[in-house]
Amino acid sequence: MNVLVNLLSINLTALALLWVAGYRPEMLRSAGTARSKTLSRIAVIVVAIVVLSAGLGLDTYATNQTAVYNQQATGEVRELFVGPQAEFGNSELIETRVTYRPLDFYRDNPAQLRVVVDPTGTPPPDLAQQIDDRVSERTGKETAVEVVFVQSQESSKWTE
Repeated sequence: MNVLVNLLSINLTALALLWVAGYRPEMLRSAGTARSKTLSRIAVIVVAIVVLSAGLGLDTYATNQTAVYNQQATGEVRELFVGPQAEFGNSELIETRVTYRPLDFYRDNPAQLRVVVDPTGTPPPDLAQQIDDRVSERTGKETAVEVVFVQSQESSKWTE
């Protein structure tokens, strides 16, 4: 889309510069026709640039909003599992994956959050709901959460 805006802007500039530089038919009758055709082409190009630029602006805004949500959700999950005040500090956070695209932003679809955890002990049965409630409250965006539990064992020779 950005390429089209650039091409149309170049065409618009070229049309305007050629007209200002005096490139037009020498016959008076043809000059009037050329002027009206040039003005109509300029109007079409300007409308196309405005429409495409609006689309680019909306896409940029949605991309920004999804990136902000991604950072907030990841930060909230990290606070729940990492640090001395972590509510679920007894489990190790392995991975947090957020699926939230610009199209989801405009359709008001819930963001999807996948949290991979290595629990020590028995995790709360409603862990996914607790994470969902916390992230949804802090971000102001409806969130669907999936928690995946991964348990591992290490041999005596394992080193990190």
